[in-house]
Amino acid sequence: MPGDIMVGDSDGVVAISKSREEEVLATAEQINEAEEQILALLKQGKRLDEARKELQYHKLQTPDEGEGG
Repeated sequence: MPGDIMVGDSDGVVAISKSREEEVLATAEQINEAEEQILALLKQGKRLDEARKELQYHKLQTPDEGEGG
């Protein structure tokens, strides 16, 4: 649709509805922050699965899971 946002890289392309732009950006920023924290924990010797669980990384990527969505 006109005004939608298209982003692509070597892995593929995603279209983001203009009406959800702010929501998607906020989620992307939360994921980015969590990934930076995960890297910091890995450098301290924590296992990846432990770091992801500690920061609830899966819930950031699937926010509707467990909420009937």
